[in-house]
Amino acid sequence: MSAKGDETTVIVVDDDRATRTLILEILKNEPYRVEVFSSQEAAAEFHRKSGCSAVIYAVSILDESAAAFLDMFRRIDSIVPVIIPGFLDYSAHGELVEHFSADGEVVLVSKPIMPQKFLECVREAIERYRKSHLQIKHYSSVVNDIRAASRMQALLLPDWIVCNNDLFLSSLYEPMYGIGGDLYNLIELGGRRYLIFIGDVAGHGISAAMQMSVVMGWSKTIIEQAADPDNLLPELFNRLNAYFCTEFDHRGYMTCLAVLADCEKETLDYISAGHMGLFRYDEREHRIDYRDPGMKGGIPIGWFQEFEYTAEDVIHETFDRDCRYFSMTDGVMDTCDINSNKMSREEFVKLLVESNVDISQGQIPYLLAECIEEAGYTETSDDVSIISFGRRDSTSAAVKLSAAYTVDMANSKTFSEELHRALKGAGVDEFKLLEIELASVEFFNNIIMHGFATRPRIRPKIMVSVALENGRVEVTFLDRARKFEIELPKPEEGGGFDDFLMDAEAGRGLQLIANLSDGFFRKNYHGLNVSKLYFDLQKGGK
Repeated sequence: MSAKGDETTVIVVDDDRATRTLILEILKNEPYRVEVFSSQEAAAEFHRKSGCSAVIYAVSILDESAAAFLDMFRRIDSIVPVIIPGFLDYSAHGELVEHFSADGEVVLVSKPIMPQKFLECVREAIERYRKSHLQIKHYSSVVNDIRAASRMQALLLPDWIVCNNDLFLSSLYEPMYGIGGDLYNLIELGGRRYLIFIGDVAGHGISAAMQMSVVMGWSKTIIEQAADPDNLLPELFNRLNAYFCTEFDHRGYMTCLAVLADCEKETLDYISAGHMGLFRYDEREHRIDYRDPGMKGGIPIGWFQEFEYTAEDVIHETFDRDCRYFSMTDGVMDTCDINSNKMSREEFVKLLVESNVDISQGQIPYLLAECIEEAGYTETSDDVSIISFGRRDSTSAAVKLSAAYTVDMANSKTFSEELHRALKGAGVDEFKLLEIELASVEFFNNIIMHGFATRPRIRPKIMVSVALENGRVEVTFLDRARKFEIELPKPEEGGGFDDFLMDAEAGRGLQLIANLSDGFFRKNYHGLNVSKLYFDLQKGGK
């Protein structure tokens, strides 16, 4: 078969009538469609459009043009066999011989052409191409299946940003092979109580992904059926351990960290099953502490059926309003530099502390990944997952609005109304407020129209936070749309509010944003676009 159909096609390129006649005579009883060309370019164009199973390059003199012909074909098809009758003396044509040898799919046939031997050579080449082509088709099918499975697995996990009335959860998930065994979730328990967990099923690829999907279902069922809500964490781990040891027949295990966040009582309880503990980032002091579970829990789920997790394994602390908490799977700490050196936990903490970046809600997983890459740790050997969570009711009076919006133009109205209400409640001048609202909504719309237009995602979100401090309003946008550069033009002098509206209607959105804002920042952190608009209230309305 040819690359683009069921018919077996052989291309013959020659410049000698006698050779052509001989080759056609040899192939006349074979079930091949033979296409003859005197032009190398015409032969390559035919293969590009229609495909073939073998190429016979039978020119009188082999020289540099033969290498050029091979390179031209390889740009179209990397595996089609090229059969070349002729004799090459290495002493005279060393570079050409090495060029052909390096290709791997060039078959040199000595002259004069022996019909039976030549025919066997053509048959073997076509059969080899047929098998290679089937392998490629099979591989492509597997790749497409993995891509589809990856999209389905993404539906099992929370959105990259989840915001409710009490807390937020931000996440970064990068499976090594498209799908993997990392998992995390945020489950509302009622009474302002939430279960947050992150786990790492041993292994990679399809088998780990299948176990991961089962664990996601198991954990929800266990939580719904929990007999003692006050003993939820040990019960969850004990029942998961029983499942792994019986249903999986000891053929898998999982490390896991489960956190019970009570926003009413302001408590944080957590338990680890051989998993890394919690990092706590104090935004007041720009300090990071590692909450090491030590030997509590300690044993991964699925190792020993008789092992029992108890209430003594649970660690208790205050759920601080002004702290961000984060954890990750082992794949993060197993990342190496080009010399196979791994990063220590101390180095990891130092990277973030010294980054000097304003860490807003939702940004931590992506900032961490960016810092790790910039430090030279780029060689991964495992799935990578990072989650970050924190309370929404920060004691900071600066934050006036924090919300996540699905990517829909209809939500620009919702954002506009919530922004207006938040800043009006903060006492912002009505005319200045309208300027802030107009510029911010215009930028929001730009993200949807230009960022997501060619990059559809499963459940895409834009997170927006608004802060007012020291007479300055800062509007921050976080999105995972495509990475596109935005350069605001220079502000134009003069112009009233009606002129600004005309700019928006005339498609001069960036000019409008430049005219109304007093500063702009945009940077991409490991796939997360962070954009900020600044407005100085002391300047009054423009």
